[in-house]
Amino acid sequence: MEQTLEQTKTNSNFVLKVEGNDRGNFLPTVLPGYFMRFENVVYQFMDKICPSYSGARWEFFKLEGGGFYMAPDGSDDLEITMPFGNHFSDTLTPDAAGILATLLALNYIASKYESQQAGEQYFKLHDYVYQHSESSKLHRALD
Repeated sequence: MEQTLEQTKTNSNFVLKVEGNDRGNFLPTVLPGYFMRFENVVYQFMDKICPSYSGARWEFFKLEGGGFYMAPDGSDDLEITMPFGNHFSDTLTPDAAGILATLLALNYIASKYESQQAGEQYFKLHDYVYQHSESSKLHRALD
């Protein structure tokens, strides 16, 4: 399968935006058997953590070293409030908010369905968080 990807350099890792026809095959490839549940859970978590969220087109991103995430399209920062855990409240870019929602959904799928694949994807994405420009906010949200 030939991929048409937009490549962005982020520290020592490349983030590849999945484009065009590759979008339809992306989630089934990275989470076979769970992709439909996973995608719905991402949107549900976004509803819970972002009071102003009312739906959006979501982009898919592949990490060069393995892993992936989804992020809502847009440029305006989003107010994020964690209604569980540490009660984090701050603004995040759509990219960082998407990483957070993806991590929450991967953790949920890994736990509820005992999916080793979702667990592995969680740790790959979590490793990438250390390189993200909003790393400190993401870690506060996840603690």
